Amino acid sequence: MKTTMIALAALALSAVAFAGQGGGRNDGSRWIQLKDAAMISGVKVRPGSYTLSWTRQHGSEDVNVTLRSGRKVVATANGRWVESAEPSSYEALVYHREGGSNELSEIRFLQSPEKIRIDGGSTRADSGEDTGTATN
Repeated sequence: MKTTMIALAALALSAVAFAGQGGGRNDGSRWIQLKDAAMISGVKVRPGSYTLSWTRQHGSEDVNVTLRSGRKVVATANGRWVESAEPSSYEALVYHREGGSNELSEIRFLQSPEKIRIDGGSTRADSGEDTGTATN
């Protein structure tokens, strides 16, 4: 059975510290603190501090999402920039719980109807890719 849960700073799954508003932005990044393990496109991510960044493809609703620990790429995912009927009341990561794992399914932005819906199929883990400087 699939259960949806929103992970906010007050919840045990993860504390998310967002550095600014995401609504209307094509590219961005946020520092996040995972309190428990999570799955990102099938890649198990351990608890810890990470930079979550996204880049919207020019002229498209497609988004590339990257999770980094320092310069190391921990996981990547593809997603879609979508708009909800109502603005989100929270800056949040949304997980679907399936088979005992919390799979990242959405990135929501405070007071914005825009969000990133994560696809489940594309993965890359522990690539060791050194990306130089972090993206802001």
